[in-house]
Amino acid sequence: FAHGMLRETVARRARQRGHWSDDHRACAAMVEQLYADRAIREERVGYHLLGAGDHRAALEPLLSAAQRRMRRGDFDRARSLITERERALAAMAVARGTEPWVDGWIVLARTSMGQADFETAAREAERVARHAKDPARVAATTRLRAEVSWHLGKARVALDLAVAARRRYEQLDDDVGAADCRCIAASALSEGSGDNL
Repeated sequence: FAHGMLRETVARRARQRGHWSDDHRACAAMVEQLYADRAIREERVGYHLLGAGDHRAALEPLLSAAQRRMRRGDFDRARSLITERERALAAMAVARGTEPWVDGWIVLARTSMGQADFETAAREAERVARHAKDPARVAATTRLRAEVSWHLGKARVALDLAVAARRRYEQLDDDVGAADCRCIAASALSEGSGDNL
């Protein structure tokens, strides 16, 4: 609802009548049909599913919306969506450090990179590296660490990580990921960012 007072009235009546969760589910279904912009649609669906108490169903749309917001440069919104997603994970008692948490931490690290906060990105990428187990996530994390290292002027580290990530992507038959790693390695080799290879 665009008008705040109308939204408050509808929400208050839904709570009073015991329809709060059902109304949120209905809103989530309606939003799926209403919004052409996937980021907005996924974000709204995620929030309505949270409001309905369906934390598990909210995880994917919130993650996807955060990734889209990050790619668009809406970094504060991306962080906010990951924070909501982490609250849902905590409410479900999902153990910290498991893959659902790692997925959000990857977005946070990429968001920090997008904001040119490479020190924070490095810390977040290291946290991801400590917990990622799935081969695709390990490859993505290794590539991320290579990018962060290059931005921090650590060309040798960036090169080594880019080569390792490329090999992981090749094992996954991910040509695009492998090509990205070749670009990072080439940048590390050609520009050196101030350290000795």
